[in-house]
Amino acid sequence: MAIIRKSGKHLYVQVYDPQTQGTSHIPTDIPNTLDGFSKVKALIKIGYYKAKPLITFTLDMDILQAQDYYFSQVQLSPKTIDGRKLALRWWIQLCGVKRLNKYNDKDYRTFIEALSDRSKNTLAIYTSELHSFFQWYVNKKALSANIISITPRELKDPRIIPQSDLTKLLAYLYQKEDKRHFAFIFFLLNAGCRKSDAIALPWSSVDWGNKIIYIKNIKKNRNYSIPLTNMLSEALQLMQGRFEPRVFGYANITSLEFYWKAQVKVFGSNKYTMHELRKTFITTQLQRGFDMDTVKKLVNHQELETISKYYNVAVVENYRERLNKNDTVYGNIYEKVMERCENLSERRDLNPRPPEPHSGTL
Repeated sequence: MAIIRKSGKHLYVQVYDPQTQGTSHIPTDIPNTLDGFSKVKALIKIGYYKAKPLITFTLDMDILQAQDYYFSQVQLSPKTIDGRKLALRWWIQLCGVKRLNKYNDKDYRTFIEALSDRSKNTLAIYTSELHSFFQWYVNKKALSANIISITPRELKDPRIIPQSDLTKLLAYLYQKEDKRHFAFIFFLLNAGCRKSDAIALPWSSVDWGNKIIYIKNIKKNRNYSIPLTNMLSEALQLMQGRFEPRVFGYANITSLEFYWKAQVKVFGSNKYTMHELRKTFITTQLQRGFDMDTVKKLVNHQELETISKYYNVAVVENYRERLNKNDTVYGNIYEKVMERCENLSERRDLNPRPPEPHSGTL
């Protein structure tokens, strides 16, 4: 017996395993849609999804056996599984196949040095995935210590897309006969949500009467709401009557290749990631005077620290502009003081000369 289950934006299959007399969870890369559901159902009928042979845990298993056993025991999202398997593939390629307890600090250094040309954030992802894998075996007493140290992430100042480039890109997309791509990018720019959340947005989540959009945070699996502004209304009205049940009709993230192709046409190369539309929204709202707590709620960040770390520059710039506007009050006082000093010939008292050197002896 097999049951189709949902896991974020993908589906997985829950099957009965006669060897363990329990259930196994088989992840798929098939999207959580009606078409995806039908596809998985058809694959189940032909016996594509079956419980894997029972893997026995032993202390002398090698990395390949340990990897198979690990993924047969843990329940992870398809995205996490893909990331962890990618990190393990790099590890095996660079450090070789050994018994799990034979890896040491030298192997870790080999791994880091071989990938030294990658960004710190890429290394942070790989080492984080490997650390979780090895830590699982530490907790099972199969390893005495975790040899993987997680590379700290590099926090970068947010790079926002200049208004001039946004205008060029949006104008190019709007001139196309199909306005869907324009509407999607314009929606992201004015909503500040992640692209995965916008792709999954159904029409049933748009409350025209109360002017609210209810969004599901696919990454964190939680719901939040944003105001339906005039600009968001413009974007949504371009899509009315075109697709059901999703607003923009994209199957998944791979459907967004148009963004890169459009940039090549407009700029000659891929200058901006789609996530930078979100950063542009956040930074712009902070520059307009929204406080960090409000912006945190608008973009569904869980921690205020995330906003303050990445967008502190924008906040300080906003404070500077607001304080400069208030300088007119104290600026008038300063001018009056200077005028009074000139009239009374007292400027030298405000800027006294240094004392003359003492010529006598003590």
